[in-house]
Amino acid sequence: MTIERGSAILRGFVPWVFVFSCFWAIEAFAQADAPPYVFSRDGEFSSVVLITADADWQEKWNTAVSDIPRIGTVKELGLGDAATVLVLFSGAQPANGRLEVLCKIEIAKPNGVIQTMPEAPCYDEVSRGQRKNVLLANARVEFKVEAGDPVGLWRFRIAVRDQNSSARTAAEIGVRVLDHGIGPEGPTRGAKP
Repeated sequence: MTIERGSAILRGFVPWVFVFSCFWAIEAFAQADAPPYVFSRDGEFSSVVLITADADWQEKWNTAVSDIPRIGTVKELGLGDAATVLVLFSGAQPANGRLEVLCKIEIAKPNGVIQTMPEAPCYDEVSRGQRKNVLLANARVEFKVEAGDPVGLWRFRIAVRDQNSSARTAAEIGVRVLDHGIGPEGPTRGAKP
């Protein structure tokens, strides 16, 4: 699986890998499904984190403010399928005329391997009175299921923090990678019978 966060591409989850010290935490984490989207709120600050397989999600997002984008979510992926984890937020406090938001992303594979992308700026823009608008953070994970990727539930834990206040949200979403011979629509192209 190839992972892209912003403009950095991470292949094979090699960097930042660690294992929980408590085995029971891994088992509990691995057993329950996670939804493909989550809404979180802390006071006026809120976030929505979602997984979409819509290849045209950017086109849908970049519409007139009066148009509400309809971005679908996905629960299952087969071999060759691609998806993107998006982080949206609203209600950040401006300081010195800027909105500043930080994001931290943790990716947990079904085999217990975890990759952490440390907290980093994911939105730093001049405030144009859009505090109540829903904004797209520059923290996204783009991935494609490749041969050899672990089958099962892939989880994404995303923490979003308003740098100019104490507000923070956290969400956990997931997508199930199916057996590489079966995709959501049946056998995947090129799969062995």
